Amino acid sequence: MTDATGLVTGISQAAVDSATTGNDPAVRADEDDPDALILTWLSGACDQDTAVRFQVLNGAYVLNLAIHEAFSTGCRALAVPRGLRIATSRPIPVDSITVAGG
Repeated sequence: MTDATGLVTGISQAAVDSATTGNDPAVRADEDDPDALILTWLSGACDQDTAVRFQVLNGAYVLNLAIHEAFSTGCRALAVPRGLRIATSRPIPVDSITVAGG
């Protein structure tokens, strides 16, 4: 994760519910901590890694998600829900964040 805002204090894996994780990346508030956000997305079973960049663009917050796929002849096409908990130094309203990429 790249933090261009200076607000991120930590990241960790977040539990996700496959029944509620949509096809597009999304951010929601962490119900247990006002100073944290949960980023969720669907990725492939054989994806290599994911890069996340948190930045301010034109006065608004943007979370960019870039999934790097690993191609293999033995890989099955299977969607896997993923989640990242992003701790911040202060509360950030989720409606002030645009999520892009995926």
